[in-house]
Amino acid sequence: MDQSELERYYLDDYVFSGLDITALIILLLVAGMFCVLFVFLGGLPGRVARAKNHPDANAIRVGGWATLIMAGIGWPFVLMWAYRHTGESSDEEVADESDKFQSRINDLEQEVATLRREAVKEGEGNSSAEDQKEAGS
Repeated sequence: MDQSELERYYLDDYVFSGLDITALIILLLVAGMFCVLFVFLGGLPGRVARAKNHPDANAIRVGGWATLIMAGIGWPFVLMWAYRHTGESSDEEVADESDKFQSRINDLEQEVATLRREAVKEGEGNSSAEDQKEAGS
């Protein structure tokens, strides 16, 4: 190789143009967005599990990161695991829900009884007015 061929391979005298700098900035922004997306997706199953008070929240958090790092093959299954409701609830939660439903049933029964009394009063008032009209004719 002669000197001119070697000079073609070195960038010592190369000056970056505006287009080169713009392309570099866009490349760095895209790489940064991929990093943010990776962190968001890696932590998503763990955040979902903690928000739903899942009993296996720590295992789901670790599984989310581990499966995403290993090409993301099992990541959807970990996310489904995070959304899966175990159906287990404490006795206190069940008692609270039962009390809420019972109070709502009592309120509705009182409302129905009030409406029946009003309907009976209106029915008695209409029948006596109709009786008076018939007697007057």
